[in-house]
Amino acid sequence: MILNVVADARYLREKARADYLDAERGLFERWGPTAGRNLTDDDRRLLAVQGKAVGWTHRLSAAGIAN
Repeated sequence: MILNVVADARYLREKARADYLDAERGLFERWGPTAGRNLTDDDRRLLAVQGKAVGWTHRLSAAGIAN
């Protein structure tokens, strides 16, 4: 029982990290190498929502644009 809870939590954390990286990759594809300078407010909101699900310390290890 406890093992299932731990496995589920780990799965959700890894899924959130993958979702954040997908969102960031989409921004890189749209903006190219100038992604960090050209983010719109909606882009920043998207990264903030995805990043909050990941958590601060995990986001720092994954982020490329908004670190």
